[in-house]
This record gives sequence, structure tokens and C-alpha cells, in this order.
Amino acid sequence: MLSWTALTEGSRGLDPKEFHMSLPRTVLSLLLFSSLFFMIPGCTIDDPVASAPRVGLDTRLVGSWSSEASEVYTISETHLYYEAWDEWGGEIVYAAQFNDETGIIIIRYDDDAKQVWSIYDQAWNVVGQHDMTGLDYYGIYYRDLSSDKVVFSNTNDQQNYGPTETSTLRGAINRFGFHNMSDWIDESFKPIYTRN
Repeated sequence: MLSWTALTEGSRGLDPKEFHMSLPRTVLSLLLFSSLFFMIPGCTIDDPVASAPRVGLDTRLVGSWSSEASEVYTISETHLYYEAWDEWGGEIVYAAQFNDETGIIIIRYDDDAKQVWSIYDQAWNVVGQHDMTGLDYYGIYYRDLSSDKVVFSNTNDQQNYGPTETSTLRGAINRFGFHNMSDWIDESFKPIYTRN
């Protein structure tokens, strides 16, 4: 078992005062060396995409976008609306750009423009509707954004194809991140929308 004397004096015969004087220098050296790790390009601890999204709507999204299936997204700086077999939309309360081509838009539904989620049986027959009371915040991912094309992906629970809405904005921001995108969208399904 090592004793304090062995640790402080060791085989080099350090005087305990010498040890106490060299300890702060050692700690300072370690801190300086470890800080170099963060300054060297390419050395990161975490994915910068997930840890620092650019908050705010990418202005390239503003406008009207249509798919071949006649689905239309109309986006202003403050609102997003969807039109197809159903219509829904609301105020954009949060948007984040994960990179130059990918991001999330979170809306708070307008009172009269909330999405309706059907409940299906095993044969995909509609057997009811989900109760959406108090679930007002909804996320829409976008990918492959360019000046004239984009892929929009409405979120749904990939386990049961049900609603993903939350009751709070904070809950929606926490739910719809970059690394868990596949929990909420089918990443292989990429309907292309072109600018109208």
C-alpha cells in the first residue's frame, strides 16, 4: 500500500514542499494541453450539428412549395400551412437549421387548423380519431433544401403512425432533434417539393 510519503517523495526523493510547488504547474500544464484539443480543426467532442443548431427560419423556405401528389406547403416568415387531403397550420414558434440543408420547423396550431389523426385497426380501417386536446405543437422536418427544391417530412410516431404533437414548445424542441429524426419520420420516404 502506498503511503503519503511514498507518493510525495517517491523514488526520486522529492521533498514534500517541492511536490506541492510542482502540483499547480502540473495541473496548469494539463489544462493548457487539453485546451489545445479544442483548437485543433477536426477535433470535437460532440457533433456540432446536434449541439449548436442555428435557431431561426431559413429564409429560403419562405414561399409556396408543391409536390407531385398535389400537397402544398405555404410558408411565410411567421406561419406555415399545409394543404392536401386535409388542411392544417399555424404560427411558426421555433425553427432550427441543423446544417445548410436540414432543419425543423415547429408550429403552434391555429385554433381552427389542427391536424386530425385517425386511429386504424390491423387492416388499416379507420376506427376513430386521436384526442388532440391540449396537444398544440407540431414539428415538420425539411431536408435537401436548395433554392428551388426541398423535401418536407411531417412527423408521425413511426411505431404506430400516430400523432407526435406536444403540449408545450419545450417538449416539442426536445422531441424533434437531429439525431432522433428517424423516430419521427420515414427517412427513406423523400417527397420532393418544388417552388411554385
